[in-house]
Amino acid sequence: MKVSVGAIIWHKKKFLLLKKTEEYWEFPKGKKKKDETDIQTMLREIEEETSIKNLEIVRDFQAEYLIDKTDKLVKLFLIKPITDKVVISREHKDYDWFSFEEALEKLKFENMQKVLIKAQNYLEK
Repeated sequence: MKVSVGAIIWHKKKFLLLKKTEEYWEFPKGKKKKDETDIQTMLREIEEETSIKNLEIVRDFQAEYLIDKTDKLVKLFLIKPITDKVVISREHKDYDWFSFEEALEKLKFENMQKVLIKAQNYLEK
């Protein structure tokens, strides 16, 4: 099974989503390399896709979902960056910071919506 690791990024009550195509927004994530830990993959992917380096990892939160058609497991950490400044890679068309309700609307797949809800519930504790 393939594994991708990334993050739900939360700053000042907003969630960061990256725009892959006109209709598809996603969390920053990417393929885990053979010798990497999940944390190493997440940090590398976040830096590659958003240029965010200074961040706090919420250690007691992790979410995951399965993409059945590609047999891929996606693991997501919750992070709080020091800044909301983002520089995206050529892999994405755009980015934006969204309220929980807006982000939920932008995410088209139920598996991604569920992990966003889990993160929001955690943050409201």
